[in-house]
Amino acid sequence: MKLRIRYTTQNGLTMVEFLIAMMLGVFLTGGLIQLFADSRKTYQVQEGLSRVQENGRFALDFIARDIRMSGYRGCSSQPDKDVSFNINLNIAAPSNYLYVFKVFIEGFEAISTTAWTPTIGADDMNEDAMNTLNNPVVGSDVLSIRRASDQCFSVVSVDNSVKSVVL
Repeated sequence: MKLRIRYTTQNGLTMVEFLIAMMLGVFLTGGLIQLFADSRKTYQVQEGLSRVQENGRFALDFIARDIRMSGYRGCSSQPDKDVSFNINLNIAAPSNYLYVFKVFIEGFEAISTTAWTPTIGADDMNEDAMNTLNNPVVGSDVLSIRRASDQCFSVVSVDNSVKSVVL
C-alpha cells in the first residue's frame, strides 16, 4: 500500500510574508522618491548654471563691440596726438584722462567708492570724468575704453578762413 501525502493549497499570506512584502514596497517607493528628488535638484542646478552662462554671454556680447572699437580714432590719422589738438568742439579744456588716445584701454579696480587701483591722478580728472567714474561698487573691476564715435556725419559747409567744419 502506498501512502498518499495530500498537499493543501495555501489560501493567503502569513504575517511574516506580508511584513516582508510591505518592507520591500516601502524601500522601492522610497528609492523612487529619492530618485525624483535628486533629479529635481540636478535640474535646478543645471538651470542655474545655464542662467549664469547666458548672463555671462550677454555681458560679453554687450561690451565686446566697445572693446573691439577701443582705439578707433575716426578720421584722425595721427595716433600720437591727443584728439583735443585735432578737433575743436567748443567744449571746456579736455581732461588728459578722457581725451588722450595714447592709452585706449585701461583696467581699474575700485578699492573704495572714491579710490582706484591704479590711481587716476587728480589733475587728470574733470567734472565729466568724475561723473563717469563716480561711486563704483567696492571690489569691482572697471574697464575704461577710449574711442571716437562711429556715428557718421555729413559735412554741410567748410569755412576755410576760420578752419571750422559745420556738421
